[in-house]
This record gives sequence, C-alpha cells and structure tokens, in this order.
Amino acid sequence: MNIFNKGDNFSLMTITQIMIFVRVAETLNFTQTAHELHMTQPAVSHAIASIENELDVQLLLRDRKKECC
Repeated sequence: MNIFNKGDNFSLMTITQIMIFVRVAETLNFTQTAHELHMTQPAVSHAIASIENELDVQLLLRDRKKECC
C-alpha cells in the first residue's frame, strides 16, 4: 500500500499546509499565524484540520484561552 494513499483518493499535504503548521507550532496561536501569513484565522484552522484529517491524528491540543499548545 502506498503511504500517500488514503482509501481510493490520492492525498498529499501541500508545502503551504506544512508551513502553516510549523508557524502555528512556533507561535502557539492561530490568529497570530494568520496575521503573519496574511491569511484569515479560519483558513489557518482549515489548513491544520486538513493535515489532521489526512494523517488521521490530532496534531495540536486546542485551548480556547491559549488557542493551542
């Protein structure tokens, strides 16, 4: 089985998604990441959710007070 296949659909995270994830991990803040990358906060959240769905794992712990850790 190809590690890049998820079911019958080919999926591979983009460099942009990886860059977004790295910046969120560095800042621990979705809003700050969005501002720095000239994106909306929902777009950042969607990118992280897409990665998590593709890998079938939660990568970040969310805390409404501290956004993530």
